[in-house]
Amino acid sequence: MRYVDFAIQTSILLLTISLLAVSYGEHDWLLAVLYAQMALGPWQYISSLISVLARAPFFKQKRIHLIVSTVYLLLLYLGAQENLHGINFPGEFILPALTIPAWILGLYYFSITWRWTFLTTKRRSSFLPHLNF
Repeated sequence: MRYVDFAIQTSILLLTISLLAVSYGEHDWLLAVLYAQMALGPWQYISSLISVLARAPFFKQKRIHLIVSTVYLLLLYLGAQENLHGINFPGEFILPALTIPAWILGLYYFSITWRWTFLTTKRRSSFLPHLNF
């Protein structure tokens, strides 16, 4: 399962990079970022939820990701409510609030998946541990 998760996340990130390269210098680059976010975010959230429920490796890091992602989504939901307690967010605040934390969470979870996928631990026996064979 970890290889499938890693492959899908990597393909979404590579697609994002290619879309950014194609739309370089135009105003469409933001759409590429938002489309990638809409694909990568739910995938990582569901993967994180399943991993936490199954107590998979890197449980603590995935639990942190799940909690922070849930809080972020709740804040986005509350921020989307019109006139939330009379507070209106300025337009220049909304776009960074939608993209920067989401990509930080996405790259954090991708780094967890990377380490989980390519984790190579050598098991050492207890027989003559001071000798390296």
